[in-house]
Amino acid sequence: MKTVLKILLLTAINPGFITSFMDSSSYLNAEASFMAFLMALLQALVLYFLITSHAGISKTDMLWKTFLIFYGVTFFQSGIEAYVFLKYMTNNMDAQAIQQMALFGLTTAIVVSPSAVFLFWKEKEKQERNFLPTNVKLKRLSLIALIYVIIYVAFGALVFIPLAGDHFKSYYGELPNVPWMLPFQYVRGFLWAYLGYAALTLISGNRKTQIGVITTIIAIPITSLLFPVNDLMPAPIRLAHFIEVGSSMITFGLICGMFLTKKIKPIPAKS
Repeated sequence: MKTVLKILLLTAINPGFITSFMDSSSYLNAEASFMAFLMALLQALVLYFLITSHAGISKTDMLWKTFLIFYGVTFFQSGIEAYVFLKYMTNNMDAQAIQQMALFGLTTAIVVSPSAVFLFWKEKEKQERNFLPTNVKLKRLSLIALIYVIIYVAFGALVFIPLAGDHFKSYYGELPNVPWMLPFQYVRGFLWAYLGYAALTLISGNRKTQIGVITTIIAIPITSLLFPVNDLMPAPIRLAHFIEVGSSMITFGLICGMFLTKKIKPIPAKS
């Protein structure tokens, strides 16, 4: 019961949920407030799952590492994607809106992440943690980044565009064909993989638990941002993105978790 109350408390102090009541239109709109509540609740559950799975690390380490992971997966990755598509390529977002979004994301991470650690962290004996040798880590992260690009393109073409229908062109217009888009997504894929690896180094448990933590960290926070009603996206675009991002990031998270947790084969001793 205490755990449930702590999760609800973390949900209630999430700025994304609080602002839904500060906005008069959202206050009068029960659906908008409920969607904001779901977003905040999912973020609280993900942080609970991550923090309670820790492998006996210190509270200080948990504080700053959880902040970096939560901010990275929830706001930084979505922010640079939004900037590229909504400002640079379509101009659907002005500079002031970008600054407000960046500041709001940082504020939310500063409030929610440390609060989650103080609510859920319990001291444990130090347990075995997963650290990959540098050469193995770089190879796996690079491969995972390539897989991300494939998933990104495939789900965009096969899921998002068909679901958005005519709303796609009316919202995005004719997107320019820029040569750096795939390299940009490769960098994002590498960052996703590294954030997954960072989460892995904090936790203990069997392989299934580790894959579960990595998948939820990668997939749930960024998808949760598409729950609330917002002024940037019309409902059909937001719904299509929600299905596309949710399904693609769960798929990617599982693949990322399986690659990162794969045991290294021992090198046989020379006779």
